[in-house]
Amino acid sequence: MKILNKVALFGLFFYLPFSCMAWGLLGHRIVGQIAESYLTPKAKKEIQNILGVESLAMASNWADFIRSDSSFNFLAPWHYINVEDNLTYKDLQAYLKTDTIADAYTKINFLVKEL
Repeated sequence: MKILNKVALFGLFFYLPFSCMAWGLLGHRIVGQIAESYLTPKAKKEIQNILGVESLAMASNWADFIRSDSSFNFLAPWHYINVEDNLTYKDLQAYLKTDTIADAYTKINFLVKEL
C-alpha cells in the first residue's frame, strides 16, 4: 500500500502544474463562446466585420498563438498587468486611475472604446 501512495503522490506533483495553467486553450474558447452569446445583434455584426467567418471563441486564442512569433513581441504586455504586492483595494484603484503603461488594463479599456 505504501508504494501505491507514493505513486499517487508522485503523480499528483506532476499533474498539479498542468491543471493550474490558468485558462488554457479550452478555457479561453469557453469564455469567448459565452461572451458571444451575450452580444447584441449590432455588436455581433461589428465583430463579424472584424473577424469575418471566425467565431469569437476561436479568435480568443489569437494572443496565445502569436506569442511564439517574435514580430509580435510588442504585444506581450497587453496580456498582463504588473502591480506591487499587497496593494489594498483602494491602492489598486488609485493605481489604475493613473495607469498609462501599455498593459492589459489600458489596452482593454482602449479596445472597449474602439468597439
